[in-house]
Amino acid sequence: MPIPLLIFLIFLVLVILRYIFWPNLNDTSKATIESNKFVMDTDGTRVLVNSGTIYQFMESLQLIENTSNIDTLKSRIDFTKKLFKRIKIAYMNDQRGYMAASSKAKSMIKRAYPKYYSSYVMNSLMNQDETYLSNFYSENVVRCFEEYKEKMILEISKLKTTPAKQKRIENVKSCYKTCCETLSFDECNIHMENLKELYEIFLLIYEESN
Repeated sequence: MPIPLLIFLIFLVLVILRYIFWPNLNDTSKATIESNKFVMDTDGTRVLVNSGTIYQFMESLQLIENTSNIDTLKSRIDFTKKLFKRIKIAYMNDQRGYMAASSKAKSMIKRAYPKYYSSYVMNSLMNQDETYLSNFYSENVVRCFEEYKEKMILEISKLKTTPAKQKRIENVKSCYKTCCETLSFDECNIHMENLKELYEIFLLIYEESN
């Protein structure tokens, strides 16, 4: 085989191997979220968004769905609202990188919480639907209050003294107040009405009996 042809074939093989094993070696213009990409936040600052950020968001949504502690719920809602703003900016800047990071985060959350899966939550995340997410928050505020109320009712049923019972009633009142504050973002009145109805039924039964 002629030497020039041999050299050409070796060069061709090297070029092919380079594109197989290092396809993005020189493609610095397409850095994705996974490479610890900084994105501009709404206040002009640079913030980090990657699969870890999206994992934190998903984990907090999981806690929002399951907690009956209103303080935990409120803090997680505030936290996810801030994260969602950053994630949305990242999505707008690099949709392909965002989808890859979301897929990785989804796998991570399934490993960490095997029983956790909510297509409702996942859809709001993948589709960047703020209305979807707002409704999710509101439904869980009402759920959280109802679960906490039932817990206090159970405790009241086991108590003998009036002061101890009254303390649980005050706990429900305090929880209701926090729930109302948390729902202040919700423009749809139906969740507030549901919350108020649960609270008024509770008061009707337990304030009159005391």
